[in-house]
Amino acid sequence: MFGFDRARPDKFRDPVLWNDSWEHDFQLYNDWQNYPAPPYWIPSAVNYYNDSTRKNILQLQLVVQEAVLLYFPLDRFALQWTQLSPLQRKNHILQALVKTCAMGSNYEFSRTWCPDITAEGLGADPKSYLSLLKTMVDGEVGKITLYPHPAVDTTVLSWYSGAGGMAITEKIKLDRTHLVATILWRVFMSFYGVDHGLLFTAQSLSKAADAQRRQQRELYSNLDSNGKAQFRNFKRLVSKMGTSYEDKNVCYGCARTMADLPPGTVLQACSGCRKVKRTIVYCSRECQKADWKQGHLGSAPHKEECGQPWNPQ
Repeated sequence: MFGFDRARPDKFRDPVLWNDSWEHDFQLYNDWQNYPAPPYWIPSAVNYYNDSTRKNILQLQLVVQEAVLLYFPLDRFALQWTQLSPLQRKNHILQALVKTCAMGSNYEFSRTWCPDITAEGLGADPKSYLSLLKTMVDGEVGKITLYPHPAVDTTVLSWYSGAGGMAITEKIKLDRTHLVATILWRVFMSFYGVDHGLLFTAQSLSKAADAQRRQQRELYSNLDSNGKAQFRNFKRLVSKMGTSYEDKNVCYGCARTMADLPPGTVLQACSGCRKVKRTIVYCSRECQKADWKQGHLGSAPHKEECGQPWNPQ
């Protein structure tokens, strides 16, 4: 039976079989009344969890908005994504699913509420992924963007509302939103060959940044004066907005949270930014050096903004 403790193939040894087991279950259990009751959650613990999840979602949304604002117009990302074969798109999505669900048991648990987030569903038609990504980018800054799904929003939430109260239904909504947003982000990063997850290295970030800068220079040289002015505005926007998601638990160089990092990792603050009361932290010396020299996801190198107060105007 399809339950929260359902045994599945190992996602690392055989990601295809692991994903097939999920997609198979989603097809078999279209009658959402058959979903099992969740484990008991203490209401006070759920409320604390929900507050933390909201903060994480808002931070993630801002990061994605920054990156997509830059690459959609400059790099014609939507066109490039559409030109990939269905198999290539599905591979990017499968990688994102595996890496996201590997971030912790709660992430794979949350996939229960995402029957529409599948390699087949997002990979076969290029518009499926682009539509969800656009929904996030068009969302209001500082407000969580939701991803409605008929079965989740009606049958499941109404059923759990009676079983566990509004805190539980809110948790389900937030878990779905967090998982969808994380997967959308990881697909985008997979496309550009940047890995913020388990296999991240400073070298991979450096190579990706070098490739991005070469591509940007080539595209920039072909822009007219208006296009070049627009690009400079995008760069300034990304550089400035990047500081608005400052958080002592997120590495400013690779955007990994403490949940992504090896146990025992201690984040170190940038001393120059600390003097102006900005919280910029890094998970390693290598990550700090890479951000200092090259910047991150099209933003300015940190050496250009270190020690400067953030001014959004």
